[in-house]
Amino acid sequence: MATITKVARKNGDAYKAVIRLRGIKPFSKTFRRKTDARAWAERMERNIEEASTSTATTMREPSRSRNWSGSI
Repeated sequence: MATITKVARKNGDAYKAVIRLRGIKPFSKTFRRKTDARAWAERMERNIEEASTSTATTMREPSRSRNWSGSI
């Protein structure tokens, strides 16, 4: 889950979105609007989730195919 923090700047406030997930290095980005920070964080979390599920699926596929070919 992302954390969005208000950051005081010379030219006005900004919002920093930080994403910390187990097993993944934390990363962040700063935006002028809070809605932009929230949208970016949600999009990045969705991309990470999709990447992790597709990797897990592709990692299982070869072992299944070997089991099937071994039993024929």
